[in-house]
Amino acid sequence: LPIGSTGQVLTVVAGLPAWASTAATMTPGKDTFILNSTDITNQFVTLSHTPIANSTDLLIVGAGDQLEGTAYDYVVSAAQIQFKNGLATGGVSALVAGDILQIAYMY
Repeated sequence: LPIGSTGQVLTVVAGLPAWASTAATMTPGKDTFILNSTDITNQFVTLSHTPIANSTDLLIVGAGDQLEGTAYDYVVSAAQIQFKNGLATGGVSALVAGDILQIAYMY
């Protein structure tokens, strides 16, 4: 096996040694939002970075928020956290201006 290129690592593929590019590194991110009326109308906030799939963790702090059943639904679309179901509509779980969202994620 010849010498690999800069940044490559030696791996095993189908039982044979092979050079491969190094795995992408993940960086932790955390954004905090105090929601305003525009956030509520738009039903989304935009993160500083685009998260890696299935890496988001949403924490909500607000007066009277009761997160039950499908009320805790959100969708990640590129760098947006879009509010769905009970978070986006009226009821005890709906987000309101002044609620605080903290989103931890990897990018």
